[in-house]
Amino acid sequence: MGVGTLHVQMEHRLTNKLRLRSVPSFVAIVNGKPHYYTRSQFGVTLVRDFLREILPRDIITMVCVLGYILLRYLLIYLLV
Repeated sequence: MGVGTLHVQMEHRLTNKLRLRSVPSFVAIVNGKPHYYTRSQFGVTLVRDFLREILPRDIITMVCVLGYILLRYLLIYLLV
């Protein structure tokens, strides 16, 4: 998975190829197919929900907060 940005005034060909019509735009390309975020508002929850809808189910792993904290302290303990 990668993330990129595009300067629409300098990258006209790519802007046209991705069919970007307004700025800012958010496009996710999954398996070579573009998926356009069409909501007028941007927010962490809204973008997360958008990505959950378009990404394959097995690509996103839910992280347990308690498990993360325990793993963090275990790594710190091992490194000290």
